[in-house]
Amino acid sequence: MNAFLFRLGCYSGEPITLVSKKRKSCIVVIKDGRYNLDNLLAEAIIVE
Repeated sequence: MNAFLFRLGCYSGEPITLVSKKRKSCIVVIKDGRYNLDNLLAEAIIVE
């Protein structure tokens, strides 16, 4: 999962914006790209 997020441009320190949260997925913005992530992948993102 970390490799997939890295390919999307989700690096350590990179800002991520949560646009919408549904029951089974959420929509996030990473580097001007909008992505639909399932909850398992979204939980792999650690917010500090």
